[in-house]
Amino acid sequence: MTGFPDSVRQLVMARSSGLCERCGNYHSRTELHHRRPRKMGGTLRPETNSASAALLLCAPCHAVTESNRTEAYANGWLVHD
Repeated sequence: MTGFPDSVRQLVMARSSGLCERCGNYHSRTELHHRRPRKMGGTLRPETNSASAALLLCAPCHAVTESNRTEAYANGWLVHD
């Protein structure tokens, strides 16, 4: 499994009320972010694609989260395996 199922997408959208879970703003373009980096083998674990392992982020916040991993781990936007 390499991505979030529709049921998880719906749960995360409901949880966040469609707002970016990093900056708290509404954006027309949002993305689901994996808190456990998938390239570390996370896709082999079913919990990687659960709602608790997902964040709804606007595209700018997603880019910042991916490029500033130290900050992302410190704030819980990324978690270690």
